[in-house]
Amino acid sequence: MRRGAGARTSVLVACAGLLALHPACSSSHSALVDENDRPLRDVEPVAYRIAVAPFQVDPAITGDPKALTILRGPQDLQSDLVAALAEMDASSEVFALRSATSYDAYREKADLLVLPRLEEMSSSRRSDRALLSSLLWFTTWIGSLWVEDVIFGPGIVISYELIDPNTGASLAGGVKARSGDVNLSFWERNRAFSKGFFLTLIMPPFLVEEEQRTAGRSIAHRSAPLIAAQIKSYLLKSLPAREMELLAQVQIQSPRNGSRVRGKTSVQFEIIAKRPITEARIIVNDELRKAWTEAELPPVANQEQGGLYRCSLREEGIELPPSTKCLLRVLVNVAGQWVTRSIALKTEATSGMARSP
Repeated sequence: MRRGAGARTSVLVACAGLLALHPACSSSHSALVDENDRPLRDVEPVAYRIAVAPFQVDPAITGDPKALTILRGPQDLQSDLVAALAEMDASSEVFALRSATSYDAYREKADLLVLPRLEEMSSSRRSDRALLSSLLWFTTWIGSLWVEDVIFGPGIVISYELIDPNTGASLAGGVKARSGDVNLSFWERNRAFSKGFFLTLIMPPFLVEEEQRTAGRSIAHRSAPLIAAQIKSYLLKSLPAREMELLAQVQIQSPRNGSRVRGKTSVQFEIIAKRPITEARIIVNDELRKAWTEAELPPVANQEQGGLYRCSLREEGIELPPSTKCLLRVLVNVAGQWVTRSIALKTEATSGMARSP
């Protein structure tokens, strides 16, 4: 009888362990894929060099010291977002900006400035996996420490504004990005051999208070990819229409953003503007490679089509440096205002005959 009871207990524990691991093995979050179920990380990055300003924090959160401790502070949130956008391959390049002014973003040659604001923070509550955690605690103790038995909701909620650094104009404001509830296990909320760790010897893990900094790092780690994916999705789907409402769209058609090229490449792009197009330039790693003056562009009468101004430009044989990565920028002047786009290229040195000594 003991043997049978022990076998049943082992089977029960094994099944419980599989259930505990299920969230980690589940399919990708819906925010991480596009409408065709393709991972957003695999979608071509948008043609922007993006500057992320320091986080602003809602006053309601600022007045709660515990909230700021849990979320690690605005500077850490900024670093998390920059790293997540880079990991998501959201744009050609993304970097942190020390200030929140469009002039500083312009001076750093950013094509887009993101002004993020922390709107809501997480508060913890017991999850529906507390029963499973209790079962494992009674039977194995150590197994309960891996169950995601505490929910932090609503996760992290931010709003952000998108600024054109060239004009200082707001392209979009009050855009929301939400991570949703974050489920954490004891190990994601507390450190080993801490006070909470020893408390789990006498009570289930979900009853042990989390270490704020440890939980904050885990919440940020889980939340940042989801928020970055939502920002990339907005840049891909919604921002082009906002650009057109303001001034112009510049679509770089060739080469593809993030592609690998060798030696020289042809550059082709299309401009759709609300006003006449007067100048265009191609710059590679801060060096001018091609410029079109107003006299070299199609006449204004030929540009106008259906109330908009359109122009397609192509240049063959743009020389690229033999480095591992270069930044190709397209600058367009529309009635005195500049519009910029940037793509990152992975370059390879061309093979050639060796010189005689």
